[in-house]
Amino acid sequence: MDISQVVIVGRTVKAPEISDLPSGTRMAKLTIAVSTGWGDKKKTSFFDCKCFGKTVDVFDKYVGKGKEIGITGTLEQETWKNKDGENRSRIVIVINSLSLGGKKEEDNDDDGSGDVPF
Repeated sequence: MDISQVVIVGRTVKAPEISDLPSGTRMAKLTIAVSTGWGDKKKTSFFDCKCFGKTVDVFDKYVGKGKEIGITGTLEQETWKNKDGENRSRIVIVINSLSLGGKKEEDNDDDGSGDVPF
């Protein structure tokens, strides 16, 4: 049995980019920064993520730049050819569920913190 399960908690780098696919399905793309360590040993990693359907509505309403979120998802390899015809690929996280953390640093309103049901 193959398993591809990811759980991370971090902060959004910028507001999600929301678009409509030709099929009519909504999609959101975002990057989540996750820091580990402390002091001069601190390291930040950046993870590209995407989600579809009703989950996009939650991102559209509650998630902006700097928002702390926790996600679970699966890994997916995207492949394409660059302008020179070379094969390229990257791994993205396809979000299955999320949990909203504390307020964004610049947000003073109620942000709907907590688990988000789908």
